[in-house]
Amino acid sequence: MIDLELPYPPSVNHYWRRVGARTLISRGGRAFRIAVCSILAVHGIRPIDGALEVVIELFPPDRRRRDVDNTQKALLDALAHGGAWHPIPAVVPHTDEARQILVAARIEAEAEYERAEANNDAVGTTVWGRVSEQSRKLALLAARRPGVASRRVPSPHIRAEGRARVCEETIKADGCMVLPQADFFLAPKDFGVINHRPCHNHAAIGCGISVDAGGYAICSIGGAIDSVLDLKLRTKQLKDLFDPEFAHRQTCSLCDVCGRELGITSHHIAKSQVLHGSLMSPTWQAAVKRIEQRKKQGDAA
Repeated sequence: MIDLELPYPPSVNHYWRRVGARTLISRGGRAFRIAVCSILAVHGIRPIDGALEVVIELFPPDRRRRDVDNTQKALLDALAHGGAWHPIPAVVPHTDEARQILVAARIEAEAEYERAEANNDAVGTTVWGRVSEQSRKLALLAARRPGVASRRVPSPHIRAEGRARVCEETIKADGCMVLPQADFFLAPKDFGVINHRPCHNHAAIGCGISVDAGGYAICSIGGAIDSVLDLKLRTKQLKDLFDPEFAHRQTCSLCDVCGRELGITSHHIAKSQVLHGSLMSPTWQAAVKRIEQRKKQGDAA
């Protein structure tokens, strides 16, 4: 057994950085990788062949609440990069029916990508350019965790019926596809969903606040939501965010229009529409159309 004491890893949110059109490892992520590689070199660690088990014990540097799942990516990547083991890719077989579904998704995505590119639709090319990748990931997820998210099967197999469940969540009306994150633009209040609060404790778990010219919001993306939907929820006084009553009221108002972790069902699809490559409920549709109309008026002037 090899026992190593390593620095506390950065979370996934801080591990990657967007630079132009590329996604790169952040400066902090690179520093952590260098530190891990140095420790492996000092201990003379050589790559381990064959099956292995990694046991991780986390000792956070302070008492802030953390999502422990967010620490594994940086840690395991750094260990693999430093030569602790030879990663062995898992091969998950699929049936002919499942393969046909994946091929059909790719063909449709390529056609839609060309159409978006011809129309200079930057959002469309971004969405359709990743459909093939995302559909394969979702098919693999459905094979590994059928039915229950926490359940893993010993011999995963991508089947047509498993893929069909994924298609139900990703292939939309009129042949449009959207990414898994598309439920963001489904306002829970449009579907009569009450007390949808997946981020209610975001300030306590370190997601951060939003600060822009419009003011402060307790949610890290609250400013963007407030700006697009014109909710006038932001405050000019930072101290308001430390008022429990104000913080609760602002959070609830933002969660009423944010579909994060809401999921996508046939009921949601029936009441929504695909705009700019994303599935949007009536609240978001109205906001987008309002912005487009404002832009047209500005161009005309």
